[in-house]
Amino acid sequence: MLRISQQFPFDCTALDWSRDGRFIAMGDRNGDCTMIDAVNLSVLGTKKSSLSGKKAAWVEDIKISPDSTKVAFGTHGGVSKVEVITLDSQGKPGKIDKLKIIFSSALIAVDWSIDSQKVMANSQAGELYWASVASKETINASSMKDEQFATTNCRFGFGV
Repeated sequence: MLRISQQFPFDCTALDWSRDGRFIAMGDRNGDCTMIDAVNLSVLGTKKSSLSGKKAAWVEDIKISPDSTKVAFGTHGGVSKVEVITLDSQGKPGKIDKLKIIFSSALIAVDWSIDSQKVMANSQAGELYWASVASKETINASSMKDEQFATTNCRFGFGV
């Protein structure tokens, strides 16, 4: 990790490795997200969050979807947002979308559903939201009670 971190201007604050072992997603203290080739550690591309460069807006959590086609992340800032980056087949970051999850406090965790279509997120204020990646809209809690998630980093939710 020393070799990888020396090439970036800001400290790493969040990291995830794709299930297929090909990519690393890194969030930094400036609120930027960088995709890295896991084999040769070359940078595939960087995207700025909507709070990039703002005070206390580091990337708090970052997760690559189970199918390795998207990256969900959230910044720490006072009113955290959850954003999703679409990846091409080589892992290069493309379009970035904001999910309609807006916390009143800092985000603490993000998880992906097994089908890579939904995101669950928690905040420091005890907020729990789910959102559809396709529609970018929040999802009603009652329809999520049987949803299976690929990761379990959120501190609370159904079955967590």
